[in-house]
Amino acid sequence: MKSKMLVKTFVGILFMVILGCQAFPVWYVNKSGGGFVDTGVSPASVGLEDYVVAGAGYFLESYADTLLFMKKLEVGGENSLKDADTALLLEAALKNMEQAHKTYLELKRLADITPYNTAVADALIKFNYDGFQAAYSIDDRMFDRVRETLGKGDIRAVYGLIITDAETIIKRLNQVKSQVDAGAFPSTWDVWQLDRAYSDSARFGQYVSRIFDALNSTVNQ
Repeated sequence: MKSKMLVKTFVGILFMVILGCQAFPVWYVNKSGGGFVDTGVSPASVGLEDYVVAGAGYFLESYADTLLFMKKLEVGGENSLKDADTALLLEAALKNMEQAHKTYLELKRLADITPYNTAVADALIKFNYDGFQAAYSIDDRMFDRVRETLGKGDIRAVYGLIITDAETIIKRLNQVKSQVDAGAFPSTWDVWQLDRAYSDSARFGQYVSRIFDALNSTVNQ
């Protein structure tokens, strides 16, 4: 019974992740591209948001693969390593996160040469972060990262943080993958750290998206 419940839970999470990725681009630092302006030389501001959405897709796909990997370990235990798909899930998760990292590097490169939309930057600085946090009962150190970056109107710093997050996740993935490739059941501590790295970054990205969504109705982006 417990195993069936776990399977249903992970399938539900995976469904929401994939559906969210395909249907509603709002899960991971979305709309932040509107914090920049088009210089008239190139469609930079449009390109920025395109990179945001593409990167979010890779991130979510990687997390989904990792959750399925964790499900296999949970349900199958030691026997899960006999299934070739177990290792393939880690390989897919790593490839998708590497693609996310490349996408965010390009996003940051474009952001560094594109001027800020001053109206958006000012709105971010003046935004009532305490009120927002209280209204949604957010008690999370990841929200402090949002306040420290967006509270200064520094969207580029947000992009820098998600690059660092992607690098951390890639490192964690390689740690777990090396154990599985060697035929060993991975350290539960290493898998926990991997999941935490995903979860922390996902929450940070969602908070950023929610802040921009809250600004969307009041600032012309």
